[in-house]
Amino acid sequence: MDMEFRNCKLELDLKCHAPIIHFQTEEEGATLRASEVKPKFDRYLMKKVPSLKNRFKNQYLPYKMKFIDNSPNVIYKYSKNEGKYDKQTNNNEGNFQLYFARDEKRRVETNPTMTITCFDPLLQKLIVEHIKNFFIVTNFGAAQGKGYGSFTVIDEEQSKIESILREEFGLKTLYKMDFRKAAKNLKFSKKIKVIFENIEKFYKITKSGYNYQGEYARSALFYYMHDKMIGNEKAALKDKVIEKPFGTIPYHLNQQTHNEKYVRALLGLSSYLSFTDIRKNTKKEEKDISVNINIMHEANKIEANIERFSSPITFKVINDIVYIIPKQRWCKYILNKKFKFKYKVSKNVPRSWMSAIKDNKMRKIEYERFIRKLDEKLKREEIYLQTPEEFDLLKFLDFAVQYYNKMEPKGYAHTIQISYDIR
Repeated sequence: MDMEFRNCKLELDLKCHAPIIHFQTEEEGATLRASEVKPKFDRYLMKKVPSLKNRFKNQYLPYKMKFIDNSPNVIYKYSKNEGKYDKQTNNNEGNFQLYFARDEKRRVETNPTMTITCFDPLLQKLIVEHIKNFFIVTNFGAAQGKGYGSFTVIDEEQSKIESILREEFGLKTLYKMDFRKAAKNLKFSKKIKVIFENIEKFYKITKSGYNYQGEYARSALFYYMHDKMIGNEKAALKDKVIEKPFGTIPYHLNQQTHNEKYVRALLGLSSYLSFTDIRKNTKKEEKDISVNINIMHEANKIEANIERFSSPITFKVINDIVYIIPKQRWCKYILNKKFKFKYKVSKNVPRSWMSAIKDNKMRKIEYERFIRKLDEKLKREEIYLQTPEEFDLLKFLDFAVQYYNKMEPKGYAHTIQISYDIR
């Protein structure tokens, strides 16, 4: 399709490389929303051409955008909704786990036609000049930082993608997982499952560690900070809040890492941490309990509260290749910030109780009795931790990729290729 306006209209076909997590999948022809895409493209154009800000004082550019997809959408529901599959599928595609997203949101594979209507000749020229690159570097919908909602303009000149990513994000090193060979004979749903399983595994190994079906690994962030004599928030919580006042199993910190910081925040802020703690029940048997740690930013008088901080490591999926993109400038917003941590026992019954007591009602009663007694002696202690004062994301990502590649690949695990710019 030619890249030119005809009668003030530009029509472009888009290719979906990774499904979008959509909020309105019940609607016929659910696809990209102009209400999300146009504001992003406006900002992109004004960044590329600063004179547009002065020319158009009202902060939005005078053109219209719409998306139409007449082809059947492939909709994947979140796994908790098993048995409620959407009927609007391609029949040969299946349901699978929704990584990095929750609730009722669902994934949609949509290859829409985008129509832009513009009467301004200069703006028409700028739209044609920048629209391809915009889609190459931008994701849409929920969980877009984890690779969902990736589209490109259908175009024969696809060889420039990596150079565009390097230029747009200022990258001297490019990290990528290449699934073209592994995904060659896979249907779309299976291919996407493989790709996002690997994205999830890399992200977990990088930030929080990996513990699944007998596979366990500490996080790259743990080792990176440990080498800098910085302990993490979990060590501080176990030593000062959970185990020390009333626990049954002593937790000993490495004497060299008493400089604890809230390090996970560097790769994305969460409002709580959740993990398992071990206690003894009335029969002196060791049982685990679910633990939630509420986290809140303690702002000073000259700064605003930080409620959200997205991960500065994002993913872009194009042509069955996953590009790992670091955004160093984001990190300055989370450095040297103070956070409050408070212990809370979860009412969710852990797995060990489920296996020990077959009767669901009795299991719940015994667990509630156990945590009620635990609550009576539980000191509602709080601790405060700062995030690190400095963090070089580029050096860390290089460390994390090297660490990930040393681990034995299993199943569909892929090593990450590293391409250095030697110019």
